[in-house]
Amino acid sequence: MKVLLKLIEPFYPIAGRGRHPYPLDTMLRVHLMQNWFGMSDPAMEEALYEITPMRAFARLSLTEPIPDKTTILNFRHLLETNELAPEILSRVKAYLARKGLLLKRGSIVDATIIAAPSSTKNAEGERTVRKRWSMPTPVTPVRKPALRGKACAGRSRPSAAGSRR
Repeated sequence: MKVLLKLIEPFYPIAGRGRHPYPLDTMLRVHLMQNWFGMSDPAMEEALYEITPMRAFARLSLTEPIPDKTTILNFRHLLETNELAPEILSRVKAYLARKGLLLKRGSIVDATIIAAPSSTKNAEGERTVRKRWSMPTPVTPVRKPALRGKACAGRSRPSAAGSRR
């Protein structure tokens, strides 16, 4: 990591009168994670707020400011403008190769634990789900007989003779 920091350091802004830049090692770690997981600048910002291991890898905490999408974009542009991104990638790959590791793009999976019924194999070797509870038997509604020739809603029907009052 020190080799990469020395590579970027001459181009990285120093603290002056304006807003202090984030530590260089933090921004490099954010940039590496963004590449490894194929994240956009807004997605990387959100991940730094939402995903604790990513925040910890970047050496950030929620009690301190988190780099926003524009800061992440500006750092990436700094690396691209000074043609440092390919050099960083080749050095990271070389380091990992020396350790016997291979760098591939990854993906993040939400591993939320949910309650689910247990599963067992039946006599045919197929999985069946054992239910811990069962649904109540549906009740068939009873139809009321139709009203024929009787009063409906307070009105009377005309008689067969057709006379009205």
